[in-house]
Amino acid sequence: MLAGAVERPIFWGGQVDSLLEAINACRYYFMGDSVPWNGREREAQALYAYLASLPLEAPETQPFSLVLSAKNLPPGDATRGEDIYRRACNFCHGAITSGEGRLDTSTPILPEEPATVFQQKYKFSAQQIRVAFIEKVRHGAFLGLYGRMPPYALETLSDDDLSALLAYLNLSP
Repeated sequence: MLAGAVERPIFWGGQVDSLLEAINACRYYFMGDSVPWNGREREAQALYAYLASLPLEAPETQPFSLVLSAKNLPPGDATRGEDIYRRACNFCHGAITSGEGRLDTSTPILPEEPATVFQQKYKFSAQQIRVAFIEKVRHGAFLGLYGRMPPYALETLSDDDLSALLAYLNLSP
């Protein structure tokens, strides 16, 4: 939740103590931008103005339960997975198998590009590729496996939803 972000004394679990550093970390890890803002950029000032316009407190605490260890999931419903893909993945990754409409050319086309990396670079089996996709959804870029994706908490994408998404991506158990 971004409410009160301009008033926080620390960010990233205490690893960063300025809002600008936190923004630059997000831009680096999730957007692939290696040039940090100094705060004078028009975009930086617009983002700060937006954050300052938010209420100081969230209407209610939002849970964010991380899955500590990725594990395989039971089969899901591919038809339901199509809607989940549209809501959770399409904005960044674009259309399945073509990437049409994806955020930028460095965002992998799903499922082929990451699956190829997992298979060729790491020699993963089909089941290991599936679990690697699960790990990416649950932990994002934070374990260094591949890419710059943010993590999806259980409240954002349940295991049942993730199983349906995997079925839509044709990543069977």
